[in-house]
Amino acid sequence: MSSSKQKLSDEDIPQISSLDLIKMAWKYRTRQSDRLHLPQKYVNSPVVTNISRGEMTSLLRWIDRHGEHEKIHVDIRGGDVYFREVPNAAHARVAGSISRMLMLFDTEHGGMLLGQDIGSELLIGTDSVLHPDASFTPRNRGHPRYPASRHHRDCPFPTLVVEVGIFESVESLTDLAELYLSPKSDVRLYLGVHLWDRESEGVEEGGWKGVAFLFTRVRNDEMDHHVPTVAISFGTHVVSDSECGWPEGTVQHEKNTAVERAVLPIPTKELYGDQRDGPKDMSSSVNLDL
Repeated sequence: MSSSKQKLSDEDIPQISSLDLIKMAWKYRTRQSDRLHLPQKYVNSPVVTNISRGEMTSLLRWIDRHGEHEKIHVDIRGGDVYFREVPNAAHARVAGSISRMLMLFDTEHGGMLLGQDIGSELLIGTDSVLHPDASFTPRNRGHPRYPASRHHRDCPFPTLVVEVGIFESVESLTDLAELYLSPKSDVRLYLGVHLWDRESEGVEEGGWKGVAFLFTRVRNDEMDHHVPTVAISFGTHVVSDSECGWPEGTVQHEKNTAVERAVLPIPTKELYGDQRDGPKDMSSSVNLDL
């Protein structure tokens, strides 16, 4: 287990306990690649399900000791453990572009009140630890009802979190809305962006396509899950309904099915929160040009 060039096979997995599997996968990583030396089915899919509170605590302590400067994240979603690759170039460009547009707006109109974090850990409840690709928090936001960090109990929740998925499915990406907007957090907006690989079927050389979903904390009483308030497709190629699998409850006219400049509005009231000292007389939304 000392060589990082060895590879785990499917046959190895059943003989390993939950925590040992995770620790072994961590050791079998490679520093020259964003990929894990694990069967692909274990990347962005549950590796271990329903771990106990004690196992979770033990795992997080182990990661704190061994995880510095590594190229993978371990997310825990409702007791299920996921390996997540640190963003590749395309992934990072999208998250970075969204961050630049928001921070430029804040500099010009918002009084430089927003702080941003890239890949920071976010604690939600007692059984979920996530690493959003980007998050944005008003600098004078008050202390949370529930801690947003394992290490700083007074750390406030961001108002907006952003997740960009390439290998992760659209369904998995939109399902994260239930965690980010749960009663145990104070996140107000969740933006999920899915990109199709340039080599995927129907994409010509040099082309690309993606979809973006914006969720707010307000839930439709007729649905048992959060529904995106805005859902659009963008890029050089059209995303079909069958490819995307739009979340149930998404209104048809909210889908931008034409290949054109796509603009996604982020409501400033939710982004900046209810701040008495917040920006005045600004536009109702930040328009992200996707």
